[in-house]
Amino acid sequence: MPPKRANSSTESLHASKRLASDITDEQEPQIIPKSANKTSWVWDYFVEKTDGRVYCQYIEKDGENEIVCGASLLYKTQTSSMSYHLGDKHKVFNKKKEQQLKIDDQIKKFTPHKEPKQQYLRNGLTDWLVTDGRPFATIVGEGFKRFIKRVDPAFIVPCYRTLKADIGAGYQEALLQMKQLINETCTYAAITTDLWTARNNQGYIGITGHWLTPNMELYDILICIDLIKYPHTAENIRLALVKKIQELHLNDKVKHAVTDNGANVVKAIREWDGVDRIACTSHTLQLCVMKGLRKIKSYACRFRKLNQFFNSPKQAERLERAQIEIANLNKEITRQTLTSSDRELQDSNEPINIPGGSLQILRTIADCKTRWGSTLASWKRLLELKEAIKRTLVTLRLDSNSSAIKDWKKLRKRYLKDCEWKLLEELCKLFQPIERATTFLGGEKYCTISLIYSTLESIRFYYTPLIEDDDENEEGIEDDDDELEDDDEESDDEDEGESESDEEEEDEQLYGQMLLQDNNLNINNFNNNLNNNNLNINNINNNLNVNIINNS
Repeated sequence: MPPKRANSSTESLHASKRLASDITDEQEPQIIPKSANKTSWVWDYFVEKTDGRVYCQYIEKDGENEIVCGASLLYKTQTSSMSYHLGDKHKVFNKKKEQQLKIDDQIKKFTPHKEPKQQYLRNGLTDWLVTDGRPFATIVGEGFKRFIKRVDPAFIVPCYRTLKADIGAGYQEALLQMKQLINETCTYAAITTDLWTARNNQGYIGITGHWLTPNMELYDILICIDLIKYPHTAENIRLALVKKIQELHLNDKVKHAVTDNGANVVKAIREWDGVDRIACTSHTLQLCVMKGLRKIKSYACRFRKLNQFFNSPKQAERLERAQIEIANLNKEITRQTLTSSDRELQDSNEPINIPGGSLQILRTIADCKTRWGSTLASWKRLLELKEAIKRTLVTLRLDSNSSAIKDWKKLRKRYLKDCEWKLLEELCKLFQPIERATTFLGGEKYCTISLIYSTLESIRFYYTPLIEDDDENEEGIEDDDDELEDDDEESDDEDEGESESDEEEEDEQLYGQMLLQDNNLNINNFNNNLNNNNLNINNINNNLNVNIINNS
């Protein structure tokens, strides 16, 4: 009996559904397991399927719900499209790459140098500290450590104890080398010594050694810079010298000692058997200069007061502004006076060399009695700053501020007259030979003892033609000094009871001299003062010559 049509139709329908279901299961792409060669960071967010595409698995939160991105990208061999998708759509980037850009993380990956290399670098560090006189605290600073890590991350910065031990070992090694050098090359030697007091009021003694080898090679060594306890008597100084000399086995080789004229040092060398003292020529020459300057003590005091006025930060800044303003004015004047050819260059944007294009700000130099040449250096700097000082004075006068007016009054008293500026200029020329001789006699690459006599004769020859009648000079100087000393004894705070008419007259005279740039107003008085200053210069020459002759 044949089957029913309905039943056959139903069976056909079910069969077709099963076939369609089987076909769908076979065509659905399957996830390919992650292989070992897929090391890129993007595979943390993508999966690859059998249809040749990759699917983004990044999960985004929408409130309490979590939504998988599911974006599909074509994939062959490159991962750039996946990384671009993550960065553009989800703002996800390679974290490992960011960490590689951090220096601190990179430094941790470096292996420290082995001990020979570490010791070599530590020796370089100690050499820098000793040569430049840097404090040990430098190496413990965080900034210094960061700098070293950037220069050589594999170098371990030593601690204070290690550094101190390295310096001690280096000193002992250098001491042995110095002893060997002395033993091989030195037959007879001379020393120089000096004492001074540091800012912390501790006394120090410095000793240097000098000798010639049989091959006429000159050697100079630093024997010591050491503390010397109070009292600084001749006996204590001599014992300190002998102790340091014996450490280097120089006690039988030192025959001469060069010192200054201090009574305790002179006596110490005199009591040292077998050692003769030689006076320091440069030091004695400076004493001659200081003695000669006594004749113009009042003028020197005026120069020093003007110099000291600009020591404060406020006045130093005003002096700096004045220099900048003068430089700008000079530039503008130069531009306005350009020739036609220069203007064509300017229109064509070609560079033009304008004087004063690079400005160097100058500051006053302190006059220190114990520093050779500081007086002359301070005087030269005043001459260089003359126009800036003049402009500062005018600027203060035009300022209505009470503080500026007070400073103007102080500077007005200290400002030099034209005759004093002229004297200062002549004095700087006068002491040039002394400055050159002092520098020459302080040389280290040649033997100076054989040059003393010729140097002093050259100085004497330079000053001899200026010698005139001492009595005539003394009379003019005494009168002029009395007048200047009276002016110098006036206090900085002027009596407010002075009449306004007198003060206005002084202002007019002062600004007339500064702004008109000539001496027509007081030409007679200027000539008289200039003649007196010439007498002072001649008298300084006389005193310098007499002192040099007496001390040579």
